[in-house]
Amino acid sequence: MGHRYMGERSALVNIWQFKADWNEERRSSPVEDLNAAGPGTLTTQDRQDVSGKGVHGSGRWKVIFLRSLKTDDEDDAQFWPGLKTWVNVAVWDGSHGDIAGQKSVSEIWHRLEFEAVRIFPDKK
Repeated sequence: MGHRYMGERSALVNIWQFKADWNEERRSSPVEDLNAAGPGTLTTQDRQDVSGKGVHGSGRWKVIFLRSLKTDDEDDAQFWPGLKTWVNVAVWDGSHGDIAGQKSVSEIWHRLEFEAVRIFPDKK
């Protein structure tokens, strides 16, 4: 049986990782698009489809990830209007003693629902 957060051979997971130290560097994005098929298998995707930005203030981080709902990459999670799926959040904080793969992981999975939204209302 695989790890419930890091996937397994038969159930690859798509991970979007924000790196605070990349936020100020000259990079196109402080976000990395990765995959894992179990502990110790975290791999950067050749194609980076996710971008984002983080803002720190009042002792908190606010991070936004941006990506098209669907991509041509078979290793990406695919989304569409009406989809209901689950996501989880992990936080690695070196200033609090996290090292290597040690991190804080939410024990609660969060329901993510995609609604169809009309951008332009019907003309009458």
